[in-house]
Amino acid sequence: MFQENRSFDHYFGHLNTYRHNKGWGGMSDVNTLDSTALLATGFSADNPADDSTPLSWTTANATTVTLNGASVAANGSAKKTPTTATLYTLVATSAAGTTAQASVVVGTTPDSGSRFLVGASPMNVQPGGKSLLTWAATDGSTVTISPPPDPKNTQAYGPNASATVTVPTTPGSVTYTFTTDSKLTASITLTVASPIAGTPVANITHNNQGHVSVGSDVTVHSFLLTDQCVEDFSPDWLESHGAYNRDNPASDEWKGNGFVHITAGFSQFANSQDDTHHYFDVRGQRNMGYYDENMLPFYYFLAAQFGTSDNFFSPIPSNSGPNRVAELAATTHGHAHNPPTLDIPNIFERLDNAGISWKVYYSDVSSSGVPLTTLTNFQWGQGHKDPQHLAPVDCIHNPKTPCQAGQTDYFTDLKSGNFPAVALIEPGFDSGRDEHPGNPVQIGAVYDKSLISAFMDSPIWKDSVFFLTYDEAGGFYDHVQPLTNVPQSVSPDGIKPTDLQSKDPVADFTRTGFRLPLMVVSPYVIPHVVSHAPADSTAILKFIEKRFKLLNLTKRDAAQPDFDKEFFDFTKPSLLSLTSKDLPTQQADATCAAYAKNP
Repeated sequence: MFQENRSFDHYFGHLNTYRHNKGWGGMSDVNTLDSTALLATGFSADNPADDSTPLSWTTANATTVTLNGASVAANGSAKKTPTTATLYTLVATSAAGTTAQASVVVGTTPDSGSRFLVGASPMNVQPGGKSLLTWAATDGSTVTISPPPDPKNTQAYGPNASATVTVPTTPGSVTYTFTTDSKLTASITLTVASPIAGTPVANITHNNQGHVSVGSDVTVHSFLLTDQCVEDFSPDWLESHGAYNRDNPASDEWKGNGFVHITAGFSQFANSQDDTHHYFDVRGQRNMGYYDENMLPFYYFLAAQFGTSDNFFSPIPSNSGPNRVAELAATTHGHAHNPPTLDIPNIFERLDNAGISWKVYYSDVSSSGVPLTTLTNFQWGQGHKDPQHLAPVDCIHNPKTPCQAGQTDYFTDLKSGNFPAVALIEPGFDSGRDEHPGNPVQIGAVYDKSLISAFMDSPIWKDSVFFLTYDEAGGFYDHVQPLTNVPQSVSPDGIKPTDLQSKDPVADFTRTGFRLPLMVVSPYVIPHVVSHAPADSTAILKFIEKRFKLLNLTKRDAAQPDFDKEFFDFTKPSLLSLTSKDLPTQQADATCAAYAKNP
């Protein structure tokens, strides 16, 4: 099972302490944030926040241009390092003396006092045109705007954010009034008029770096999360390479210094595009948060009692789409972004051709009732959606996924023992059970516990293994360098990325994504084992291929270590006596103040 978007440090940053307290290991068995051996090297889990803002501006029809009263070029840029929230105002003046203004606000951490600054660019807007509002409330209070920039999503904004407004289609003016929950108020008026030839034009932007950290706050340290929800952010190709090396994303030189930066940029960009969620964390500090055993006791138990790896990565340095395809096919056939339907082999096709039983269990369906599964990303998979191969996880207690004629669900198959040799469980993509950032992590953990509890209490427990992991790291901080230009990250098929966008760094499929949580659950797992062998999640494909004597799909899965040697002693089922009663209680009641899944 591949859940969604979490890194190893983010979920297991306290795993050594947990294992040690249980008497299951030492304080340096696992390469994670609390490793005493790691800390003894002087290691500090931190990342730099933005310490400056790159302002840029353009004007037209102006003979003089000023920025906060100082003369500047008609078109230009400047790096600014404010120490408190600052309004930057651009004024363009024509030979005839007419003016145009544009302004932008940059917030800071820390800040103090009770000031409230607002800006807009441009401030002279043609009918039906757009302007970007920016603001900062130095007391940290939330903000509402009237009229709302997005009438469909009128919830409060964060203290330092932005929003794009569309002005009326009739000439005149429009005033936006800002109010904070601490009763601070401010307003800004935009002139709405058709452009007149020769009149000046002015625009200014902070390029989605509109929040500056000052002094010691430039460094964001890892911290324990007490909220089971965090706002979403992006692990796409650009962002993953930017997290790897902020200043040179196309480089293979590992710096790991861009995690906070890419998170801040995502939040600010999403706000500027009137995302349905209003992002509060425009600094990007949430990236450095981690969970411990108090939030996720079930996962900590699985990783410590059974098996885990501290050197296990997603196959692609990009987002979920390409990783989910690679996790079934060991390649994306050249796609760095969400692949189209592909005509390439996948593990289920290999099993089917060999006469080995297999099945995909889906947790959710789309609004039109289509099962949500990566199987149908393959042309072959679209032709194998029959009831014997595609069925719900639960068609008895979940009315949204009823069993159709001939289908039997996961729980029924476990109870009967009539279970396929290989199965994939798709997570709850639409029901909030997939642990995607924005969704409550405990809800996903409770769901996974129900799946593994049924597995451990079933007739197949005695001779089966359950791999529970994640499709990719979600952009969360992880201190270990992805596998880069090593045998385990070999190009799967020699095909270079074919769908890179103009913003994307040019790179190849010779680097993995970041580390993933992995839990290997079986009676035959060596108790408390930790694998340190470099691997990506196509190693699970190799495990299946070796077990059933199948050909490797690509060079990538062929290059992975043998998991049977890393995790198992098949001569001794040391954990056979464990049942679901031995699993810890997994709560689902922690605070969820940052519910913020990006659509």
